[in-house]
Amino acid sequence: MVVTTCTKECARCHNHDNTRTAPSAGVGAFGIQGTALAITHDLRVLNASGECGFKAGQIYNVDASRIICHGGGAFGAHCDIAYPEIAHLYWQSALAAMASA
Repeated sequence: MVVTTCTKECARCHNHDNTRTAPSAGVGAFGIQGTALAITHDLRVLNASGECGFKAGQIYNVDASRIICHGGGAFGAHCDIAYPEIAHLYWQSALAAMASA
């Protein structure tokens, strides 16, 4: 299982228009993409107590724009991750990975 966070802030940092067509778009802007990837799921970040329902062997691109939106300076949104919702998201992924092992 792979979980990424992607944000509009990251797209702005790299001057992308958030259309998923920018040639140098990165994972932080649009998540993991590809036409052959039938195992990808686009989700929105939940509150700090929501159940994500992650499953092994899947890729989850989690839009965290409503949480990760205060970045600035040289690193932009890359350092704007200290929130209960983001910690919960990654705990959910760790617990799901342990449950499927």
